[in-house]
Amino acid sequence: MQLLSPTQYRDYRREALANDGLPPSLSNAFDLVGLDTTIENDWYKILAGETASNNNVQLSLSGGSQRTNFSAGANYYRESTVFPGNTDANRKALSFSLNHGSQNGKFNLQFKSAYSFNKSNLIGEDITADYLKAPYGFTLIDDKGKLVWDEATLRYGNPLAGTLRPYVGVTDMINTNLGLTFRPIESITLILNGGYNLLDYDEELQSPRASQSPEVATRGIASFGHSKTRTWSIEPQVKYDTRIATAGKISLLLGGSWQESERANVRLNGSNYSSDGLLGSITGAGTVTVTDDYSLYRYNAGFARLSFNWHQTYLLNASARRDASSRFGPGNRFANFGSIAGGWVFSNARLVADHAKWLSYGKLRVSYGTSGNDGIGNYGFLDTYTPQTNMYQQSLSLFPTRLFNPNYSWEQFRKLEAALEMGF
Repeated sequence: MQLLSPTQYRDYRREALANDGLPPSLSNAFDLVGLDTTIENDWYKILAGETASNNNVQLSLSGGSQRTNFSAGANYYRESTVFPGNTDANRKALSFSLNHGSQNGKFNLQFKSAYSFNKSNLIGEDITADYLKAPYGFTLIDDKGKLVWDEATLRYGNPLAGTLRPYVGVTDMINTNLGLTFRPIESITLILNGGYNLLDYDEELQSPRASQSPEVATRGIASFGHSKTRTWSIEPQVKYDTRIATAGKISLLLGGSWQESERANVRLNGSNYSSDGLLGSITGAGTVTVTDDYSLYRYNAGFARLSFNWHQTYLLNASARRDASSRFGPGNRFANFGSIAGGWVFSNARLVADHAKWLSYGKLRVSYGTSGNDGIGNYGFLDTYTPQTNMYQQSLSLFPTRLFNPNYSWEQFRKLEAALEMGF
């Protein structure tokens, strides 16, 4: 990145003042009058001049037989940054998959699972914003390795102060999926799909007194956060296929879905630490504030679909489903949806095929259906309140921000469509 040189910066600032008819002074141009021009600061080199490196190691193992096969893998990845200090991000991951089919072909199993551990050791703020400081006049560190707070850094801040405010984030993640298929007889197929996911996240941000200007320094500050998200789903299905004579085919699908997503967050903010050595523990804080939130989402559905195909010419599909979501009011959590569609591939009809050889494909179709979704936030139908600083009868007051809405319900769409498709 190309930044202004000290001479270019001073010329730019003097021209700006001259355009306003102002002579440089300590009040309007301390960077020109008050900074030591013999000290040059290459901010790009100081703040982002380290060499970043990455290491990536992968191991994999696979094997099996004609009916059963598996694969397992492990991965280690580390990447450093261009910022000063010991900053990096690393990931450790494991994965496993298994596929199995029975000898008679009636049973099939698919299983996949993955685990990863991620840890980030970073600077807790964006120090590259200091690229715009005057490129001269700053002494940042003394002979003992401590931050310098002189007239320049007290006025404009010490760009290296952010390097003493570490941020650590740790993520554990588990993803598991299972699929089972069983065909007891030729016309019936039983299907079961399921999954489980877990995301656990911890973070810590420290602001020691040593990183603060002595003019405004308070005791040390630290914040701790923990978030956990857990989801699971189970989706069973039954599929029935049969033929009518030699030209007709009927397919029936029955299924359901059960899903749940739970999320919990808590944040602890500590201040007034008596010593920077205690910043790693919330118990060392003189003052503690806590914020937390929790949400639970549940979704259930049952559905059926009937398909009829006669000689690849006459097509009919009908579907119906009933969905339930915890995101709506007590009397509106269930909704019914359905659709019906018909099609005629007239290019397959003998009369058209014999007399319209220039037509490669022709289809007339019409459909009507309803659909909806619950893609909104949780608890939107409930009363909500915001704490106020005003006192009422010697207690903190609450201000209502949303009233209970029992009619909060599913979004629904109705769609009618007719179309003609032709190919030549």
